[in-house]
Amino acid sequence: MARANFLSAIANLGKKRIRTESDSTRQKEYRERNQEAIKKQRHLHYLDNRDEVLKRRREYREKNRAALNKKLKEYQTNNKIACLTYYSRSDNPACAFPGCTINDIDMLTIDHVDGNGSKHRRTIHGGNKGGHGTYLWLIKNKLPDGFQVLCFNHNFKKHILSGRAE
Repeated sequence: MARANFLSAIANLGKKRIRTESDSTRQKEYRERNQEAIKKQRHLHYLDNRDEVLKRRREYREKNRAALNKKLKEYQTNNKIACLTYYSRSDNPACAFPGCTINDIDMLTIDHVDGNGSKHRRTIHGGNKGGHGTYLWLIKNKLPDGFQVLCFNHNFKKHILSGRAE
């Protein structure tokens, strides 16, 4: 019997073991239970092998630049669409300006209803950055009130009109 198990083991050398669903579940449960220990272990490995880790990361980014850029663009676009959809209050994002029919995602942007966008961006980004950083902030802050969707033309028009009122 032991010889049969040994021969079976020899025959299976070099063959990939097929992971079962229970294996994946067990691994996931282990990672969830030991999240802090795993994080600490990875950090210690990074500290001990910093130069090698950074070199591998750099090589990976260079080798996979196109795929990583594509993935990043998809991530950013999905975040923008999620915010525009939420603030449009419909499945099809569109400009909130009365009579405007623009619904092209590339032509829509988030607008601060109170007109304090510049001040708000400086407080959340430490600078005058907008774009994806603002969409991330909205998502992380559970899409707070005080924002609307406008096309770039009407957003700029709102800015001009607020300057005239002053």
